[in-house]
Amino acid sequence: MTDPFSLGRDILAALATPLQNQRLIEVDAAAEGLVVERFRGREEVCGEYTFTIDCFITGSDRRDEDIGDVLNGQPMTLSLRCPDGGWRRWHGVCVDSYQYRDMDGLPRCELVLGSWSFWLEERLNSEIFPQCSAQDVIERIIGEYPEAAVRFDLMAPLPQRPMITQYRENQWAFCQRLMTEYGLAWRFEHRQDGQEDAKDGGPPVTLVVFDQHACLPEGPSLDFHNDRSEESRPSVTRFTDGSRLTPNAVQVASWHSSKVRTVTGRAEATDPDGLPVREIYWHRQDARFDSAEQAERTAGHHLDALRVLQRVHRGESRVRTLATGEAFTLSGHPRCDEGPYVALVLEHAAVNNLGHAGEQLGDDTLKAGQYRNAFLAIPATTPIAPVPRPKPEVGGPLLARVVGHPGDAVTSSRDHQVRIQYTWQRGDA
Repeated sequence: MTDPFSLGRDILAALATPLQNQRLIEVDAAAEGLVVERFRGREEVCGEYTFTIDCFITGSDRRDEDIGDVLNGQPMTLSLRCPDGGWRRWHGVCVDSYQYRDMDGLPRCELVLGSWSFWLEERLNSEIFPQCSAQDVIERIIGEYPEAAVRFDLMAPLPQRPMITQYRENQWAFCQRLMTEYGLAWRFEHRQDGQEDAKDGGPPVTLVVFDQHACLPEGPSLDFHNDRSEESRPSVTRFTDGSRLTPNAVQVASWHSSKVRTVTGRAEATDPDGLPVREIYWHRQDARFDSAEQAERTAGHHLDALRVLQRVHRGESRVRTLATGEAFTLSGHPRCDEGPYVALVLEHAAVNNLGHAGEQLGDDTLKAGQYRNAFLAIPATTPIAPVPRPKPEVGGPLLARVVGHPGDAVTSSRDHQVRIQYTWQRGDA
């Protein structure tokens, strides 16, 4: 009688041969004997990056144990071989895993690679930060995690605030909210071979926070070539140009009880003649702005966030070095200029070159040894700003104590406000 799992054992034996130096895709993880079949991934500016990696388990010592006990929460690196022989690498943490056997009895696993923000999301906190800027708070929070690193690329220092409040937010959601309030964009920068920090053991992944005036890093110079049959040519095969109608004016306001007036700010953008004014009005909480200049900066951040997708380009390519947040140029397109452009969203898909073993497995999308990506780009001259995120809301009554200066009578403000201290707040009343 024919063994139904004989084909699976033959494929597994072929995959276990030491040919990793010839593979298109490799994974460096805490468990040995993992051979990548394919991966899919997504990266975003002002967002996260996530890669789903399908692997075969060839190590005999790993086939009968739960791979999640070994990999979950551990560092992991996904590597994609480039045409010049180098590697494009994505570093992170194994945030999830799933182990199973297919119809041929082959032991497989699905791994999810994410950023170190996974650890920040695990901690819920409430805290008040007095007399500091958003940069001070973010650096303090991220500095508590050894595997995390942050770098600020700002053309102007952030203003100090008398009080920044975190209430029942996880650490990563709180950092994101602070960045969006000040119009700061962010991207994750992965350490690549040959970089200076790769020699001295720098952090594998760095969160880069930048403002609208920061210079974007230079990316590759790409060629437009729509012949999809030339697999070895790393070119852009599709690039479209689109536009949409967005608001062209934002006005913000905040009542300042101590000044007995409303502090307002306004930002406008020029549009082609004949289009009406499309204004957005936001009223912020009491005493949100200390001056009209601060209100105008906030209005400008909101307007930039609303207009970032006014002109968008959707494309597809075989370029393995394309990265989000980097400025690239494009040549050879019949209608679009050379740019520069910057990719905001990048989706990856690749299938490993597993030889005869991979051919027996079959694939309905990409062939063995192929890589594709799809991206969303904007002109590099467009200011990049995230959409502001709302503050968390209180779900019910809270217990607090009315406080004031020692020896002074407790009085209210002009608008009948008193100073309080919550039970979870640090410090003495």
